[in-house]
Amino acid sequence: LVFSRIEYRMINKSPELRVFVEYTTKSVLNSIFDLIQHEKITLQTVEITRQKPSAKKPASAIIVMRMNHSDSASTFLEAIGMMEGVIQVEEL
Repeated sequence: LVFSRIEYRMINKSPELRVFVEYTTKSVLNSIFDLIQHEKITLQTVEITRQKPSAKKPASAIIVMRMNHSDSASTFLEAIGMMEGVIQVEEL
């Protein structure tokens, strides 16, 4: 029980965050970058895995960022997930 609490706390407050995002348009990705800049999070790597969305497959990207220790990863992921045009957000 103690180890699971420690693990949960470490994951929740982890300074490096890897996120897989599926989105509908390029402007959604720009909005995510604006949010990252507004929250003063350091963007390390962006890998766009599918550039053009289609009817069958949405556009997607993997974003690696460095968060401040005081920031909560789950709160940030929730903020991205609530953005209009974001289909899926998943921490890797």
